[in-house]
Amino acid sequence: MMRQFFRGVPQDLVDAASVDGASPFRMYWSIFLPLARPALVTLFLIACITNWNELLRPVLYISDSSLYTVTLGLASFQGEYGAQWNLLLSAAVIAIVPLLVLYVFMQRYIVQGFVSSGLK
Repeated sequence: MMRQFFRGVPQDLVDAASVDGASPFRMYWSIFLPLARPALVTLFLIACITNWNELLRPVLYISDSSLYTVTLGLASFQGEYGAQWNLLLSAAVIAIVPLLVLYVFMQRYIVQGFVSSGLK
């Protein structure tokens, strides 16, 4: 995702910075990094959601039920022959709240990323 974003940065910006005498680090710090903020926030949000919903790694590492993650707690409401649907669905709604709060605070950057990715 970041590779495609940096490939989409116009070469004119790099040429203008090099004409002004900017070093490669200065170009990265002053030009590329501020332009990449929406892409970085979007990538951060995708990584957070992926790790929040991870099930396999906690199953392998955690044996104590008091240390269960949210997804393991949700999976514990399902048994071999049935599920406690009322508890499972109410816990799922509560488990989504932190992701929604994170998305609400990051929404401005995500929309900026969508808008700027369409420009060429």
